[in-house]
Amino acid sequence: MGGQFDLHELQSDQAGPAVVVQYGDGSAIRGYVAQDTVSLGSFTASNQTFILAVAQNADFGIAGLMGLGWPSLAQSRGTPWWLNVIDEFEEPEMSFYFSQWNPSDPNDVVTPGGQFTIGGRNTSLYDGDIKFIPISQQSYWTIPLDSIVVSSNTTLSMTGSYGRAIADTGTTLIAGPNEVVDAFYAAVPGAVRGETVSLQLAGFWLIPCATETNAVFNFGNNASFTLPATLLGYQYLGRYKPGYCTGSIIGMAGSISSSYPAWIFGDAFLKGVYTVFRKGNESEQPSVGFAPVKGVNYATNGNVTLGTAGNGINGNIGNAGVVITGSTGGLTSTTAGTSTINREVTETSVASGSGETETPNGNGQPNTALISKTVAWCTFVVASLVLSGLFLA
Repeated sequence: MGGQFDLHELQSDQAGPAVVVQYGDGSAIRGYVAQDTVSLGSFTASNQTFILAVAQNADFGIAGLMGLGWPSLAQSRGTPWWLNVIDEFEEPEMSFYFSQWNPSDPNDVVTPGGQFTIGGRNTSLYDGDIKFIPISQQSYWTIPLDSIVVSSNTTLSMTGSYGRAIADTGTTLIAGPNEVVDAFYAAVPGAVRGETVSLQLAGFWLIPCATETNAVFNFGNNASFTLPATLLGYQYLGRYKPGYCTGSIIGMAGSISSSYPAWIFGDAFLKGVYTVFRKGNESEQPSVGFAPVKGVNYATNGNVTLGTAGNGINGNIGNAGVVITGSTGGLTSTTAGTSTINREVTETSVASGSGETETPNGNGQPNTALISKTVAWCTFVVASLVLSGLFLA
């Protein structure tokens, strides 16, 4: 963590009401609604509303969270940063690429998380055209899910509230209704329930790490995308069950709420596609777009050749927007009230949720096995404002 932001540096009229925000993994922050100038790259929002955290019940490991959802989700009641600066974008969209890193040195624990493109997309990272799916409402980035093809013999149709899904960079795994997830793994050869191996694995399904199951998710607008078999396995179990991994699709307990989508497609899915969150122009509906990631062999098990020269991870961004890649170190400055403060640059994380709202399970209660706010997010250096405890609207 970098230097702490001093609440006393805010002018008296800048410190707003107190706010408590609880997240889906049980962590929470307490702070105040405040305003300041926030810049990423060349994009600057003056008087940006954010929650200045002064207390937290967990070590977040990052300087703050930047939500990229819609205003209806913001507990600060402020307009999210991206909407305040979108008129400066080359295109009214934001794009994400999450790397699957194959290091040449197995001891190399520092790996690139991916690229976040503001105001465009990196055409060197995907094949073909972006397939856009209009969102159903401006809250979460919610899109329709029509069906899941697990194998040639198993297709799971989604009807009613089961057919509503969130694309969310702030969630680690893929989550869906318990009964649908159980039916999914019933069609995966070798899959077993986690609790049959260890009570510590309750709530997970376990699959052979060498699974060849390439599931196909059919979204609205005839958009179909494959989850490569390598991404269906999340974490190697080792001594618990050699050769097995936890599955990256997990069930959400409780009944399906009409106000909250049944599915959350987090980074486990987004690693297998290039993702664009597009507000669009006045004449078009906001949408989420996907495209196949360059270098992924979807015809076999999805093994990747990423992390090598020529795949875009080297920062080649073409002529689209601004890319802010993961980094640490260096200096930055900001203005708080009337004082200019120099601080060491720390890391913050962006997520396509609000950054301020709780992500509940199906019955509105936190599900600690489901949500992680920070794992595998694209990290980036804030060009002009990095506050320890910054939670942007």
